[in-house]
Amino acid sequence: MKKYLLLLIGISILLPNLNAQKLKKNEIDKFTKEIYMQTSSAKIVNNFGFMRPHKFECYIERQGDLITMPALMQFDMENVSIDENSGVVFLLDNESTVTLKTAFVGDPNRFNEFSTSFILNEEDVKSLKEYKVKALRMVYVGGHYDSEVKEKNQDIISKMLELVTNN
Repeated sequence: MKKYLLLLIGISILLPNLNAQKLKKNEIDKFTKEIYMQTSSAKIVNNFGFMRPHKFECYIERQGDLITMPALMQFDMENVSIDENSGVVFLLDNESTVTLKTAFVGDPNRFNEFSTSFILNEEDVKSLKEYKVKALRMVYVGGHYDSEVKEKNQDIISKMLELVTNN
């Protein structure tokens, strides 16, 4: 009986931490002497379209005062191109939006994945820290793909930003 009780206690402790964000790196850059931080990555959206997944996965990096969001966008269709007007739009739970333009342009790989990065300004950081992300829109040349964010994932970006801005 004690074994089962201990097992239940262990599971109850571990389950809330499965989606917990943590710092992967927290160091001083030996060249610039600036702080460098990187969070663990998380899938904000992970849906399956016709035979292919559609996802948005990201993490947060901080180098000195610069905060970026490297991301992997995967589209469930072929022939998608990314240009300087492409990116992601986050719909927040206060009904406002945060629009981030991609730092890279080009075509996705053979798996319809595109790795990019977004530079976050002070207002982006403030909004994404304060509010949950209800939905996102991945924008590409000639169109976009909208997706609701599951409730358990809505505060992930906020938690990531807390980690890199409160240290």
